[in-house]
Amino acid sequence: MTNISKRYYAKLLLFGEYTVTLGSGALSIPYTKYSGSWSYSKKTIPSRDGLLKLYNYLASQHHLSNEIQLEEFKNNIQKGLYFDSDIPLGYGLGSSGALVAAFLIHIVSLNLTI
Repeated sequence: MTNISKRYYAKLLLFGEYTVTLGSGALSIPYTKYSGSWSYSKKTIPSRDGLLKLYNYLASQHHLSNEIQLEEFKNNIQKGLYFDSDIPLGYGLGSSGALVAAFLIHIVSLNLTI
């Protein structure tokens, strides 16, 4: 997997927090104090269970089977892949957004199409 050292930063939403849910725009900036990146570890990492759930969900979506090389993603998880983040949860700093961005970049780094 490439881009393993790439950092995915938290974000500060300057305005538009509630209007985004209504389809309107917002303004955000990266908050470089907190970030996450892909890492490997042989230790048991609770967040790896979430990646396995994501894999299982995507594997059940048969229309994606030709679009995403899920076995490569699963192999990386089995090798110890997890998302290592210090972005606080529940503060609106984009912890889930950083994970989604990291996943999409991971898909691209495996030369996949979505």
